[in-house]
Amino acid sequence: MSIAFDLPPAARTGQPVDAIDTPSLVVDLDVFARNISRMQTAAD
Repeated sequence: MSIAFDLPPAARTGQPVDAIDTPSLVVDLDVFARNISRMQTAAD
């Protein structure tokens, strides 16, 4: 059985943090990309 959820995003990129409903996951994309790069380097 499969259930699809079509929910609008809680926030948009660039939206002020104060305007985001909680709970929400907030990700710093620069830090995220740097961490992915470091993990890839360690895996190589």
